Amino acid sequence: YGTTTTATFAVNASGQERVLHQLAGGPDGDVEQGPLAYFKGELYGATQLGGLNTCSSGCGTVYAVTPSGAQHTVYRFKGKHDGIVPQGGLIVVNGALYGTTSYGGTHDAGTVYRITPSSQKQIVYEFTNNDDGSYPTGTLAVSNGTLYVSARYGGAHSYGTILAIAPSGKATVLHAFSSGSDGRGPNGGLVVRKGILYGTTAEGGRSDDGTIFTLTKTGREHVLYAFHGRDGATPLAGLAFVNGMLYGTTFGGGSAGKGTIFRFRP
Repeated sequence: YGTTTTATFAVNASGQERVLHQLAGGPDGDVEQGPLAYFKGELYGATQLGGLNTCSSGCGTVYAVTPSGAQHTVYRFKGKHDGIVPQGGLIVVNGALYGTTSYGGTHDAGTVYRITPSSQKQIVYEFTNNDDGSYPTGTLAVSNGTLYVSARYGGAHSYGTILAIAPSGKATVLHAFSSGSDGRGPNGGLVVRKGILYGTTAEGGRSDDGTIFTLTKTGREHVLYAFHGRDGATPLAGLAFVNGMLYGTTFGGGSAGKGTIFRFRP
């Protein structure tokens, strides 16, 4: 299951594709954002725009669609303190959905939110655009009740951060990117494997084409790989673990300069 900017689709193992739901725009939402979360027989996703017209192009929505194609809107963001532009995907934690908005909150620097399938929503954390960063775009990761989130900008060096958010809502900055060899601009989501966080930065590294990095829960960061153009550049999406290998995509680079799909053994 996946999304394009205007539709939710399903593809079977033999490559047959069908559209589950086509966005109508407006209140229905606009510009879908994956990945999707599966919970109790429904797929949950977010749209960056559309929904309520309190924002110029809509503030974004959370929606649900069944594998048979029945869709309904779970929540329409109100803008300002409520959050604007949910760009990351959703995850399921203890019967609720968690996600991020890139803007909104008290400081208009983005939020982490919690929402139930019955549309009960609350703000878990508001970014301040200080040491904690701003503009979260990736999907959250969770381990032992703690949420982990990346912010593309802000932090001590203004090049993005990784935060740990405790169940109490207290946030700890694990790493502030410096734009040097450690990379800058973590745009994709994080994954956790055996207590270690894995992610990518869109820029930075030796060739300024982005990196794959690991981060311990105590804040020790290590660059596993630095892209150099021919093998890909600007990894924007998150990573996936399959049989001990990391898989991901880059927006640019490669032999045609149009991006790559890569595999990496940590």
